[in-house]
Amino acid sequence: DGWPIALNADGSLLLLEGVDGMEVWDTGSGQMLSSISHPGGISQGHFRAGDDAIVMTGWDRTLTLWDARSGENRGTYPAAGMTRPLSFGDRIGAVDWAADVPALVIVDPEPRGEPLAVQLCADDEGRGAFVVGGRTLEMVNGHPLLIAECALKSQSTIMLDATTGSEDLRIDGNMGHVQALSPDGRRLARQEEPGPGDWEEGTGPVVIRDLASGEVLATLDPACQELPDTEACTDRYLFMDWMDWSSDGRYLAGGGMPGLAVWDTTNGQTVLVTPPNQPDKERWDVAFSPDGERMLVSWLIFGSDTVAIDEYSTKTWELLRQVPVPVEVADAALMFAGWSPDGSILYGRLGADIGAGNETLVWLDAETLEQQGPVVTLHDAATMQDALSPDGTRLATASASGEVRIWDLAERSVVHEIQLHDILPNELPAGIGWKDDTRVMVVTE
Repeated sequence: DGWPIALNADGSLLLLEGVDGMEVWDTGSGQMLSSISHPGGISQGHFRAGDDAIVMTGWDRTLTLWDARSGENRGTYPAAGMTRPLSFGDRIGAVDWAADVPALVIVDPEPRGEPLAVQLCADDEGRGAFVVGGRTLEMVNGHPLLIAECALKSQSTIMLDATTGSEDLRIDGNMGHVQALSPDGRRLARQEEPGPGDWEEGTGPVVIRDLASGEVLATLDPACQELPDTEACTDRYLFMDWMDWSSDGRYLAGGGMPGLAVWDTTNGQTVLVTPPNQPDKERWDVAFSPDGERMLVSWLIFGSDTVAIDEYSTKTWELLRQVPVPVEVADAALMFAGWSPDGSILYGRLGADIGAGNETLVWLDAETLEQQGPVVTLHDAATMQDALSPDGTRLATASASGEVRIWDLAERSVVHEIQLHDILPNELPAGIGWKDDTRVMVVTE
């Protein structure tokens, strides 16, 4: 019975002016999805371009942003205007005829350097949230996803929208040890515990889950059956410290002290299993080439002034070569940070006792794996997190001192620096990611 106001871009949602406010209807099912009201009375509203958010103005000159399907308020901006709600890019606005001089008021609805509190594990009374291995903050097409474990009562993995705190997915009754999101953002690889709270009972299988539903799509082959007996292999499952996907999302690599395994996720079978770490060297990180044809594995060699890189073919899984990379300090470890836009340069974090401070950013030739040009020191304190921008031109890093730096990789220089401890004195960076090529989000704990 309402008066039609607007349709969204694909025509699936209809905005109506109702008796007590605005109503959102599903045009396919004919069902009302949400009802939106405003204490001062709603003047006008429309769908924001590019998504299903609704921009509204009120007679009290308040501009508001709403989720069309849930009716949840995403932002309220007083004294913005009472007519003509507008949206363009990330910004929204309104025409304010009530001001002394009529004006177009534009606001940015996203936090810019302002802390946003997100409550984790509410049913555990806030005491059970902690981060599993892998990235705490994942970006899915610019959508920030926060991943954490609830340890006390619920024994759950939760995934939250990091901008609103709303829960996107909960996996109950089982906790993860290490996790990694597929490149397309649709699948979550997770090494699971054998059962609720069974941390002392060993390590469970690696499963691939649908990120939207949490449904198990595949359980990967155990890898320990192909390795010698080791304390880190419990019930034939390889205990992993990290996991990484190939760029095309077909292969998943995981490793730790007992060895390295690579799976073909289309059938769950292992395609490569390597021996455990050795007394004189330790496996540190893995990187797939942008074209998906090579996999690189870095080794820390104790007492040596070189880092070793093993190169495998992803077509045959043969070891193609072992390349020593000279470094300036002994006992150095190399963590891969990503590739240049044309794939000719591999970026890495290099340091003795990596994570202790004074790590350097290095440039390696993608073909020869030789260092290219001078290195730069990332932070005086330990580098906790790093993230490469989507276009591959900038690197964001965060240190234990709360320092966040944005690096121009072509110029090898810092272009922006933020001191998080000026805003949150007692917080440590737990995750960092790019919303797009110009905006960075940092999660602290």
